[in-house]
Amino acid sequence: MKGFAKLHMSARETVWHDPLLMRVYTYCLFEKTYKKTTARLTQGTVELHEDQLITGRNKLAEAVAGEGYAKSEALVIWRKLEKLEKLGFVKLQKVKRSYTVVTVMDPDRESNKEVERLPEKKEAKAPEQPQKPTEDKAEGMDAVMLYQQNIGILSPLATQEIIMWAEDFSEEIVCEAIKRAAKDNKTWSYAEGILKRWANANVKSLEDIKGLDLQHERSKQTKRSFNQKPARKEQLPEWFENRHQQNYQEEAGEDFEAKKLAYLERRKRKKQEGM
Repeated sequence: MKGFAKLHMSARETVWHDPLLMRVYTYCLFEKTYKKTTARLTQGTVELHEDQLITGRNKLAEAVAGEGYAKSEALVIWRKLEKLEKLGFVKLQKVKRSYTVVTVMDPDRESNKEVERLPEKKEAKAPEQPQKPTEDKAEGMDAVMLYQQNIGILSPLATQEIIMWAEDFSEEIVCEAIKRAAKDNKTWSYAEGILKRWANANVKSLEDIKGLDLQHERSKQTKRSFNQKPARKEQLPEWFENRHQQNYQEEAGEDFEAKKLAYLERRKRKKQEGM
């Protein structure tokens, strides 16, 4: 057989990623007729129109899997053909006991909508369950987890307070307050006090917090320097210093004379006793 088979681009998004499904679909493309013809079977004949072929479970399995295929493989391969029908690439029509007419659909041709099919029993489909919208993680849950990992279990009230702070303030700022509380071995009330102080300072970001920290550190250094200043020394007038020195000298002179007289008196007594 010469020529080529046309593969629709839509197959790339559905059939291409399943090798066995792609193989079954390729087989249908290769075996379909390009004009009206008659297929001869052991049980009679079947008229085939353009884009149709006739096959059965065993014939399809042999064509796709080769000779020596297992019965389980035949069933799997036939399920792939049924999947192609669900995807809209083929239409299946049972015509004989062991044969099915396969019509290969061309998405670009309107005539595919007019393919006649024998009536078949429709299976009742279970009602589709409405999909629940995916919920985003609540604001503040990262802060709650951070607290429980670094400080301890939170009460329901404290958990709600953290969430409210995160919603009204900023979760990254709440996390920063919790980190500082954990560093100082404190609880949520301490962290909340930090948040209140930041709120009063109109903090909006972590950069604002860094600015406050720098300002606080400068204030501490200034206070420390002030406390370390030497005490003021009172300057005494010169006349007071001269008077004080003069009095000291006078007192020292009087004391010396008294000690001298006492010494001479002791020497005199010792001489008299020696005589």
